[in-house]
Amino acid sequence: MPRSVSLLLLASAFVVACGAAGETATEGEGTPETPGATPAGTGTPGTPTSDASARPDARAFLDASTATDAEAPDGETPDAEVAEDAGPPEDDASPPPPPPPPVDSGVVDSGPPVVNCGTANPAKGFITSVSVTVGGVARTYSLTVPTGYVSTRRYPLVVGFHGDGGNGAGYRSSFPIEAQAGANAIFAWPNGTNNHRGHSFDQFNSPPAANPDVAFFDAMTAAIKRTYCIDAARVYVHGSSGGAYFTNQLARWRNSAIRAIAPQSGGGPFGNGASDFDPATGSLKLTGPMAALIVHGQADTAVVPAEGLKSLAYWRLANGSTAGDTATTPSPCRRQNGGTKRLVYCSIPGLGHTGWSGAPAAIWQFFAAN
Repeated sequence: MPRSVSLLLLASAFVVACGAAGETATEGEGTPETPGATPAGTGTPGTPTSDASARPDARAFLDASTATDAEAPDGETPDAEVAEDAGPPEDDASPPPPPPPPVDSGVVDSGPPVVNCGTANPAKGFITSVSVTVGGVARTYSLTVPTGYVSTRRYPLVVGFHGDGGNGAGYRSSFPIEAQAGANAIFAWPNGTNNHRGHSFDQFNSPPAANPDVAFFDAMTAAIKRTYCIDAARVYVHGSSGGAYFTNQLARWRNSAIRAIAPQSGGGPFGNGASDFDPATGSLKLTGPMAALIVHGQADTAVVPAEGLKSLAYWRLANGSTAGDTATTPSPCRRQNGGTKRLVYCSIPGLGHTGWSGAPAAIWQFFAAN
């Protein structure tokens, strides 16, 4: 072969070889992928970290973490490390803990959660004496607060007025309603002064505007509400004998501040002057309806059953009850028909002027339901 042809062939082969080498370099351009590396924005699925479980709602956090790179929340650019921490849980991951069981919906506010209601670290348990100044005079009451009290839950307030000559702590000992409520309420046991014609609380000497025990009730409940987390819409009042008379009076005078009452072996309400009566009918003026459970012994000779029936008659009118009644629990109680508020009368056979053994449970259940 001539030398010129050989050189030409060699040159052509050299060009072809160079071209092939150039194509190979183009395909391999850029940084080679490191074996085992995690591509940015993908991550490795795993168990949620403590950051997720510390959120108020870990499930909502996990839902947000499954967004793709194109749908990163809040416009943030996802990276491999964040995606790995917030990835969805594996199949065998533990589910989020169940919510706590609901508290008694009958007695606990069903509104939005409360944040630090009342004062910090208030006293708990049974507090023998709490003082509040009313009209320049120190008045006292006993108070029972659940030992497990928390400032993020609204508690109903139950106020109990003792009979003439007694005191709040003594009434508490003889009337075990606290055991029926468990940890679901705060209980106040006010002390009367026993200087209102022999009565512990001013039932009829003074109208409400000038009544020292009405002012005491107002000041006491206000102080408790400042210190503890109280559901202001669930203030309940009960009383025995003279305390029952005052309970009926207070429910008429402070109608909008009280949710329900339970007078035992008492009477009333009644007026303090001509202005309390309707001139056309001569009847006591009505101030508003009230849920009430009235207990009276049929053999009571100290406060005769007719007094309890007068209370029933007043609250029937105030509630707009219709004719008749219906058996209800506990026996032998009767619920009055109709009306805007529940009204129950318990006439106990053979019971004198003393406490009915069924009253603590009946009254707490009535309060919890109203």
